[in-house]
Amino acid sequence: MRIIHTSDFHLGTTTYGIEDPATGINRRVHDFFQVFDQIVGYAIEKKADALILCGDTFKDISPSSTLLKMFASRLHKLTSEEIEVVMLLGNHDSPKTVGRAAPPEVFDELKLKGIHVFAKPDFIDLKSRDGVKFRIFALPYRHPIHIAAKLEKAGAAKVELDRNALLAAFQVEIKRNFEIFTKAGKKGAKIGILAAHLFVEGARRGAERIYIVGEEFAVPPSMLQSDAFDYVALGHVHSHQVVSGKVPTVYAGSLERIDFSEADEQKGFVDITYEDGQLAWKFIPVDIRPMVKLEVDCTQSKDATKLVDSKIEKAKVKDAIVRLVLKVKPETHIDLDEIHDQLSSAFWHEIIFDRITGAQPIPTTVAWGSLNPHEALARYLKAVKLSDEDRELVGKLGDEIVDEALSEAEKA
Repeated sequence: MRIIHTSDFHLGTTTYGIEDPATGINRRVHDFFQVFDQIVGYAIEKKADALILCGDTFKDISPSSTLLKMFASRLHKLTSEEIEVVMLLGNHDSPKTVGRAAPPEVFDELKLKGIHVFAKPDFIDLKSRDGVKFRIFALPYRHPIHIAAKLEKAGAAKVELDRNALLAAFQVEIKRNFEIFTKAGKKGAKIGILAAHLFVEGARRGAERIYIVGEEFAVPPSMLQSDAFDYVALGHVHSHQVVSGKVPTVYAGSLERIDFSEADEQKGFVDITYEDGQLAWKFIPVDIRPMVKLEVDCTQSKDATKLVDSKIEKAKVKDAIVRLVLKVKPETHIDLDEIHDQLSSAFWHEIIFDRITGAQPIPTTVAWGSLNPHEALARYLKAVKLSDEDRELVGKLGDEIVDEALSEAEKA
């Protein structure tokens, strides 16, 4: 028996990309799908029995028809090879408005053979090619607003969005779900797998923290330990890691690098096997586009342009996403036209100035054309008084708004 555990595809992400003239689709979108293709190819080659996608299939709840078609074609490849696909909703593809459908639910509504979508906690029994029965317990993301709505319905009264009340309700609901799963047990299945999209206490955070405003609800690792589970497949945290516990509790991690905080992280998926009564798993790396961050101190250089050129030549910038940070004094001169030419082989690049003035950094006037919106935002954030955490949050949200605005402008 073989099961592929994946999560956090974030299909539709366009940050650090521009439109491909040949297709009209942002080139970064193609990056994410080409990694998905690696997983599809691996699953078919290894004759996997199921693929579990633990939430955040799409970057938001409004993927375009083109994205849905591209995703559907991959699902068809999997199911055509008799590979069951189990999807659960994550925080990105879970609507905040009660009653609104999530994108993956479209595939469930069509009742397509081999496609199983979970918007609510439940479980399903499946069989491997060699007849081994396995049970998957699905726990999709539970949004605080949904919990509040549930409390209102039960109490027939307005519920204030008080964090302590919501946290208490969240913990009660999650605990109850696990109790139901444990009581149901494996019922003759050889293997029980919990697939969940949530944050476990003690997990190392990744870029997903940028998308969460305020403190996030979490569950203790001990809550995931049950006789019904032989493996816990997790989604939500972007860094691949193992959470402590007797039962293997694994975050597959995001499919691609979302931002520069993940520049050094290896991405991939988990291959779970069951043979001769033994369950084993291993992390399978995938090939993704490199991210390169160059920081050059030009404050002591007599020829800053030459210094930056030399640093770029030594770095592997071809086809990479590049962020060049230049530490300069007010009088430092850099030929930006030449620097941009040096970076022309990169997939995408930006140049950020860290101007040393003895006071709060101020925006730097550049000698080349107009700034693109992302560069303008980055320079603005360097000029305002913000904590590093707030600057990172505003920058990430700002980049998303810029991408959405550019996308809308292209459609106009």
